[in-house]
Amino acid sequence: MSLQKFIQNIPLDKKEHVVLGVIYSALIPLLGFFFGFLGGLIGFVIGTSANIYKEVVHDKIQGKGTAEFWDFVATEAPILITFAYGWIGIY
Repeated sequence: MSLQKFIQNIPLDKKEHVVLGVIYSALIPLLGFFFGFLGGLIGFVIGTSANIYKEVVHDKIQGKGTAEFWDFVATEAPILITFAYGWIGIY
């Protein structure tokens, strides 16, 4: 299976969650630039907290959506990748 086919087979909902994760992950280098590793860590915590809030509170508790584990994973992946990349030595 080609990469193009693989990406086309991913549901649009999961692609949207990845884009949201990229937006959340922008806080990591932004805060890391100004406050070093601690700022990057704070950006990671803010992004992850927003992700958890969306899946647990907004979707599950308030019933305004469908809480799915894979939605959480799709949103969290860019956040984790960005934080791990910064942790290796960018800050």
